[in-house]
Order: sequence, then structure tokens, then C-alpha cells
Amino acid sequence: MGAPDLVQGTLSPVAMASSTWTSRPAAANEPVLRIDDIQGNVLAGFNKDRQTLLFLEIVDAAAFRGWLGKVVDQVATTAEVLAFNRLFKAVGRRRRREPPLRAAWFNLGFSGAGLEKLGASIDEFVDEAFRSGLASRFSMLGDPVAGPGSPQSWCVGGPAKEADVVLVFAADTRNDLRGELRRLAPGWRRTEDRADGARLLHSDHGAALPAPATGHEHFGFADGISQPGIRGRISEDAADVLTLRQNPRDPNQGKPGQDLIWPGQFVFGYPGQDGRHDDPLVAGNDSLFDAQGNRRAPDWARDGSFLVVRRLRQDVPGFRRFVADAAKRTGLDEGLLAAKLLGRWESGAPLRTAPSADDRLLAADDCRNNDFVFGPRAASAAAGMAVDPLVCSTAQPELGADADGKVCPLAAHIRKMNPRDDVGRFADPATPADIRTRRILRRGIPFGPPAAVYGDVPERGLLFLAYQTSIVEQFEFLQRRWANYLEFDGVTKPGEFSAGHDPIIGRDAGSPQGPRRFRLRLEQPPIDVVLALPAWVLPTGGGYFFCPAIPVLAGLAAGGLGARQ
Repeated sequence: MGAPDLVQGTLSPVAMASSTWTSRPAAANEPVLRIDDIQGNVLAGFNKDRQTLLFLEIVDAAAFRGWLGKVVDQVATTAEVLAFNRLFKAVGRRRRREPPLRAAWFNLGFSGAGLEKLGASIDEFVDEAFRSGLASRFSMLGDPVAGPGSPQSWCVGGPAKEADVVLVFAADTRNDLRGELRRLAPGWRRTEDRADGARLLHSDHGAALPAPATGHEHFGFADGISQPGIRGRISEDAADVLTLRQNPRDPNQGKPGQDLIWPGQFVFGYPGQDGRHDDPLVAGNDSLFDAQGNRRAPDWARDGSFLVVRRLRQDVPGFRRFVADAAKRTGLDEGLLAAKLLGRWESGAPLRTAPSADDRLLAADDCRNNDFVFGPRAASAAAGMAVDPLVCSTAQPELGADADGKVCPLAAHIRKMNPRDDVGRFADPATPADIRTRRILRRGIPFGPPAAVYGDVPERGLLFLAYQTSIVEQFEFLQRRWANYLEFDGVTKPGEFSAGHDPIIGRDAGSPQGPRRFRLRLEQPPIDVVLALPAWVLPTGGGYFFCPAIPVLAGLAAGGLGARQ
């Protein structure tokens, strides 16, 4: 067989839409997304095996604008990335193997300081996190104030190392990635390199782990399963939606268990999620404004998105030692104990529907591996044979209430980060609608060698990337108010707690009770065990950025304020 072609052209996402739908979604009320203007990693996701991040400081604004003007037409759009992703899946589904298709992508974002250096005012952004930057808010996130994990030790983003720009390159192969770097960023190969008006502060290289761990992160768990669906159409066709509606039982989901979120939660200029109503038809008018009509972002922010980058070091040997020791103390199997911490087995199968043993067939079925709630649910029969291969037809399993966390612990990572229908433990009355306002689009990739091959090395972890339209109310809220508290919203009686900190990313910030703790409820014997958790994840860099629309990038390059033309 010949070498696969590198896809560089623009394909029509509309042309790649399924033509054999058994039913067309009623999405006429959903906005048409400007997918030719939105950067590609935001809504579509690069989904590549290799990525490189370059963090830059702008030292000569005029020279940097010259470079930006030369590369702006190389910035990948949502239209291009979506079309490729759909083509890749369609060919792979028919041929029953990974298709010989490749693509290389490039996106970029600016910190508030970086935008100001290019002449764009950030005064109308009300998001204080973006305006002040990650380095000024690390303690609010629970990051260490001194020593390992503190900003003074960060490789980028700490004092005197805050980046003005982050460049995101992605490709299927090492050679393709290197080719894009040589073509678009030839002057930034080594730290301290100065070229095209910028200085290279730091570079990071991420890669999917080799088989059999492909698709997993370094602790061993399958990653990226529970991404939110996104409302919105990609053409004037009332049924041509961005997120395919594959659940015939619930028109408000994409795949079963994947709630559809209004696009204004992730991209400015579209309806946002309404936290007071479960009815999905109730939505805000424009995420550039709040519910009272006050401006949240400048008009030129339309079709742009905030990007959070966190470089997270993972102590894999420490995590494994803890799991082995805790399994002996509790009498649980090591695999089950680890699953209790995350809420899923290493395969990705959720504890809620695979409570006693891993189920790799369930994990591999994306019609079932996210189809669960934490409250009771009656079983349903299969909806019949689906003509369209993209429509799920599996039955829903019966689920008894897991209010006390005996099946999936109350503080398990996936339960902390997405409580779904588990709203009874909040300080203020909460609904699933409010929970949906906190969702983010995660685009992370591992960095460093796999532990199974290289053992204990200092540099191994996750390059965490996430998109949203409020860093304060989405990313920071998840970390500060859910992960870092013993209970949701910090509601804990003195000396008592029923859940614990998020065992993977949680900190003890905001909790007067002290170090990280996790409550595990055992059935045999029927007792509660409180585990003291070491810190296995440490921040080592990052930043808060804004990823403008493609026309705005052109405006910045031309020396304007980024106003939409």
C-alpha cells in the first residue's frame, strides 16, 4: 500500500453528514454556527495522536503581527476539522479498520496581556480570571504556595514566565507534526529562541500512549469519554446539527447520556445554557451578555473561546502504591479500588452499570459507556433495529438509586466533575440544568513516557486544555467549588463529611478540615472507611488564553483592535 495522503484542503461538513437517518432532529430553534470562523479545536476537537504546544512572549508587536498575517490562513477552522473527523469515522466504520487518512492542524490563543500588546482592549471582558491570568489565581485553585507545584517552580506561566501566546499544533504522525512546526513556526525550536517578534518560553510535546494503553491517561484510565454534546447547526438545514442526535429515546442528548449544551457555554455570540430551567428550549440570547443584558465580552470576541491550559504532572508509581496499600486495608480488589476513586474502571466502563467487575465490551460501546445517572431509572427495551449505523438502539439498564455512594462513591472523580442528576447535596437548590452550565470541552493529551515501559521518571502527566466562555464559572468553579471541597459548595458540618475531595485533581483549599480525604462505603463489612489521599497530581505550568475567530486574527495582524469586519 502507498503512503496515506496528508489532508490539507477544506471538506464540506454538510457533505459528510449522514444521508440515511431514520429520523431527523428537530433543531430549527438552534443557531447556525459560523464554523468557518471558529478555530477548529474548540468545537470539533483535533483528536490527534501527537500535539506540540509553544508558549511565546511577544517582544516586538509589529514583527509578530507580520508573522501572524502570514499564517492566519493556515489556522484550522471548525469546518475543516469537523469534516475530516466525520470522514475519518465514516471510512473507518465501513472498512472496519483505521483509515489511511492524515491531517495536520494549527490553532492559537492569546493571554490578556498578549492581546493588549497587539492593540486589542480587554476592558469589556468581565471574566476576572482571564483579565488577571492564571499566575495570580493559583492559590484560589488550591495549588501549592511554595515548593513543588507552586508557580515559582512552574516551567511556564509562573512569575516572569507568563506566556502572551500559545500555539497548538496537532498531527497524526511525528513527521507530519515536525513538518507543520518547520513550516509555520521555524524560528522557535529552542527555549529562548527569538524570531518573528516573539521569544520562546517553553515547548511541550504530547502523544497518545502506545498500545495497549492508547486512549488512556498515565494512571491507566480511558480518557475523554464524557464530553458534552453541543447544540447548533452547521448549515441552514434544520436537521444538519453539529452533534449528531444518536439517542432515539431522548432528543436532548447526542449519544445516550450525553446532554446537549447550548453553544454559548463554549463560544461567544450564541445562546448560553439557562441554569434555572431543565427545558432546553429556554436559553439566553447571546453569551456576549449576561441574563440582565450586561456585556460580558467585546463584540469582537464573537466566535471566540477562552482556553485554559494546565500542565499537570502525575505521580504514577505513587498512585499505584496507594491503590495497592488501600486495597489490602479494605479487602477490595486493586482494580475495583482504583475504579472507586475515578468512578470508572480502567477500560472506561462506568461503575454505575458495571458495579462489580470491569466490562470491556461495555467500555468499547459508545452507545452505553456514558449512559447512566446517579438516581433511580427504570429499564427500557431496545428501540428496535436502527437503519442508520449512527443511531443507538441499545436498551437502558435499570438503575437503583445510589444516593449514599455505595456503588459510585460520592467524591469519585467523574461524579464530582459531572454530578448529572445528583443534585440533592448542594448548598443551594440545584437542578441538572444548573450542572449543565458548568460543562467544559476538554482537549487534553498525555506527555512523557508511559510508566509501563520507563518506570519512575520525574516528567510524566497530562497537557490539560479546556474551552469555555467563563473561566470563573466553568473551569475554576469545577476546581474550587466541587473538586476542592469535602462536599459540593463547601457544605460540611464541623468534623463530618459524607463524600470527600476529588481524589484525582482535588485540593484541600477551602476546606478547614485539613488534608485530602475520601469516604469509601464498603458492603462487606458494611462500614465506611476514610482514606487519606496523597497528592498524585501537581501543576507545573499553564495559562489562561483567548482563541479569537479567524477574521479577528486577520484584524489583529493588520494592526486593528480585532473588531469583526
